[in-house]
Amino acid sequence: MSSTPKVSVYVPIYNVAPFIERCARSLFEQTLEDLEYIFVDDKSPDDSVDILLRVLDEYPHRKSQVRLIRHTKNQGISGARTTAYRAVTGEFVIGCDSDDWVEPDAYEAMYELARRTGADMVVADYYVNYENRESYVSQRGEGTGLDVTKQLLSGKLHCSVCNKLIKSVIFKDNKLLPEPNVNMWEDVILSVRCAFFAKKVVHLSKACYHYNQENAGSYTAAVNYSDRIIANLQKVVSVLERFFEEQKALEIVNEELVLLKLNVKRAFLLHTRGLKRRELQRFYPDTTKYILRQDTVRLYYRIALWAANHCMMPLAVFILTLVNFTKKRWFL
Repeated sequence: MSSTPKVSVYVPIYNVAPFIERCARSLFEQTLEDLEYIFVDDKSPDDSVDILLRVLDEYPHRKSQVRLIRHTKNQGISGARTTAYRAVTGEFVIGCDSDDWVEPDAYEAMYELARRTGADMVVADYYVNYENRESYVSQRGEGTGLDVTKQLLSGKLHCSVCNKLIKSVIFKDNKLLPEPNVNMWEDVILSVRCAFFAKKVVHLSKACYHYNQENAGSYTAAVNYSDRIIANLQKVVSVLERFFEEQKALEIVNEELVLLKLNVKRAFLLHTRGLKRRELQRFYPDTTKYILRQDTVRLYYRIALWAANHCMMPLAVFILTLVNFTKKRWFL
């Protein structure tokens, strides 16, 4: 491996014993040889790290490329990613969640496209994997950094840092790190800010990443949002509003920020109940006129949001109940 690896891939580890072996093997079997692996043990209470080290023994040629950083106390996903970003030395950087996995040529394909096109960021397609099925998701993110920033904010592109190869100087030169103590949608803040500073973004029309939907312990699997999660999502909005204000770009992305707020309201509608749900639907009144025309949100959710915003919460709840029942019948 050269003194500066082509790609640094970082992996936060916490309580993923059933999944870490599949993830690690997919990383160690990459066709790109010049890699740096940074695993951050976020004080995991199970034997995830022991499993990782056992798998690594089967790939002796990768051992010199691996760094294992251990936290003495749990810091959450934002803390683990901050540790990783401070440690990376590669030309490009990408994340991988330890319950997911990647295609064998993922990083080679993304890196070669970046070098061939001179791009600062490569956005790849991905798979969503359920217990008995797999979905292919296209991500046609390309153009200027501002183009992609708007697509991320509006929900047209997924904000994950795991299907995006980003030139390291983007976050180093602009001092971009995960927001402290934001452990849900924290990748929205990071991806949007990185895209904003990118000069050129290209799309790889190949699914490189597998999002595992079987981990019931993940933040995104939460059915009822706690006050902490609700505060997290509200902070995502406020941090990005402040960022664009500092960059003198608030007016340029104002409509897309409204659409981000609308997606936050949809999350509140889906994952809160009773008086809390009614209270949260009063947030972000500037979203009201955009609800029915937000085509990145499915029509039935738009109608439910419209009903909730117009003090017709029983109708909104009925629509959500009907949708959930129908989905369960379809996916049996």
